[in-house]
Amino acid sequence: MQAINFKQLAEMAPLGKLRDGSAAQINERTLTITLDTGQHKYEVDLERCNTPGQVLDWIFQVFSKRWATPELMYDFLEALNVACHRFHGTSVQGCLCSFGANKRVKWSK
Repeated sequence: MQAINFKQLAEMAPLGKLRDGSAAQINERTLTITLDTGQHKYEVDLERCNTPGQVLDWIFQVFSKRWATPELMYDFLEALNVACHRFHGTSVQGCLCSFGANKRVKWSK
């Protein structure tokens, strides 16, 4: 497997869409992001991602796993961003912390 950097990853997917082969999938019906390593599947509940602190907690929860590669972390962050675009019409930053403000979002099906 060849290593790629974050810039290369970002160029692989247009804004608002997960890259082909992404380890993260968004389930709009259950409001979850599933991370798939090929050996492990890990679900992140978007209804527990309502504040900047909750999102940061999930990021570091996933980051602490031995199977959380840099590519998987990128896919997770991109999935969070795509989910915000789909449900709220703006990025994670726009939803939760634009200009440093602590905001709260409500995910709905």
